Amino acid sequence: MPKRITIHEEDYARLLEMEKEDAGLILQNLIRTLEGIPPEIKGDAYIDYFSEVACQKMMRFAELSERQARNGSKGGAPFGNSNRKQPKNNPDSTQKQPKTTPNTNTNTNTNTNIKEMASASEALRAKNAEHMKEFSEILDYLNEKAGTHYRHSKESDRFINARINEGYTVENFKTVIDKKTREWKGTEMAAYLRPSTLFSAGHFEEYLNQPEKKAKGSTFTEGATNSVYNFEELEARIVKN
Repeated sequence: MPKRITIHEEDYARLLEMEKEDAGLILQNLIRTLEGIPPEIKGDAYIDYFSEVACQKMMRFAELSERQARNGSKGGAPFGNSNRKQPKNNPDSTQKQPKTTPNTNTNTNTNTNIKEMASASEALRAKNAEHMKEFSEILDYLNEKAGTHYRHSKESDRFINARINEGYTVENFKTVIDKKTREWKGTEMAAYLRPSTLFSAGHFEEYLNQPEKKAKGSTFTEGATNSVYNFEELEARIVKN
């Protein structure tokens, strides 16, 4: 029997109103659910919530269809087939009727699936909350260091989520922010202290691994001691001049 994605009418209407890229993310999660894979966190609160709801509806409909199909194969009328001819009932009073045993497998399977869905849904919400916490920490750190005012948005969260999915940590983001703010803040490059530049796929790893750069016009190293600089000689030169 071919697998089918079932989308409720109200969800379908919402998908038509969404951008094609966002609607594609929802459909990807519906396909993952159909294959028995948990929906993927996309980093967008609305898309993640929509995916969770749509996937749950699809699973419930699939369970109902499967149960009705099983009942139909056992002699009952399949779902939606009201025209099926029923066999004539000519009971033979002399023939013993077999004892019927209630089938509890359907209820057991349904309860198991519902529990699994609830568990997966709870894990999805927990993971989403953890991502939101990481996003806030990273944006707050950028705003503090660069003097910017970035907030959660579809654009900024997209870059952060993509790098987190690649395995980078919050500390990696802070390292990139530290390096580039020391290098760019106060220069014409300060305009590029933004998520789309710092956290892009083409820049992030390069910035993370680049060596520290000294500020222009400075030969003094922070934390230097007399073993690095002869302060007595420096003082004598200043006094002399």
